[in-house]
Amino acid sequence: MNKKKYNQKIIKEVYKKTFYYNSFNEDVVTNSGQDYVLPDNYEYVARKWYKRLWAAILYAMGRVFAFFYCGCHLHIKLENAEVLKQYGNKSLVIYGNHTQELSDVFFPIKVCGKGRVYTICSPANLGLPVIGKILPLLGALPIPNTVAGMRKFNEAVFCRLENSCITIFPESHVWPFYTKIRPFSASSFYYPAKAEVPSFAMTMTYRKPEKGGLPKMTAYIDGPFFPDKSLPLKQQQKQLCDMVYKAMCERAAESDYEYYKYEKRENNNPTDK
Repeated sequence: MNKKKYNQKIIKEVYKKTFYYNSFNEDVVTNSGQDYVLPDNYEYVARKWYKRLWAAILYAMGRVFAFFYCGCHLHIKLENAEVLKQYGNKSLVIYGNHTQELSDVFFPIKVCGKGRVYTICSPANLGLPVIGKILPLLGALPIPNTVAGMRKFNEAVFCRLENSCITIFPESHVWPFYTKIRPFSASSFYYPAKAEVPSFAMTMTYRKPEKGGLPKMTAYIDGPFFPDKSLPLKQQQKQLCDMVYKAMCERAAESDYEYYKYEKRENNNPTDK
């Protein structure tokens, strides 16, 4: 076998799929509800007792699903989670790399244990068939499309931060099994800086499986991170962003296996699929 054919065989065996992208700020995975728009009267915090009861029941079911799906099916290991316990798993913000379509919804529930977790997400997630309807009851906080909606959204986030954990995926777009950390802005770090609550990094890493199949997945928790309160709020956000990004990049270096391959398009070539 000549060298060229041998290399092609190795690539075919290692990479299960190849994603082509133009920039880090784009979706490589889309769904039928990608263009879903939140209604103007969207309710972030349920007022009626039966809605709160239904949310509690579904969240309990989500906790069970998280245990079996993330623990028994994906076998995700969690390292250094004890750093969260001193804060009672509430009134804190966890930032994670966005590399799983389904477990990124449920794994934070497992991470926070007995604490309640809410996850900031794209409204496109609410457009998903079946699960999109129940995501708000599981704790999804979809980002609105209007200025008026943003005011309600911020109020809801700070309300939840009073006694719960907020999970944020600052990369915004899910890139399945991506092993590096994509650049992200400091905008989402407004919440812990303003509320003066601790921030943590949650980095999912991927290692080569022993007998094929999915990679070995390990999530690392790092923190807490606090900004210098003598700085203006904008600089505090930037400081938090830099600390979390650095911690995530250092943990991401633990990955040694690329399940999917990611290639940047040459001159934005639309023929790459």
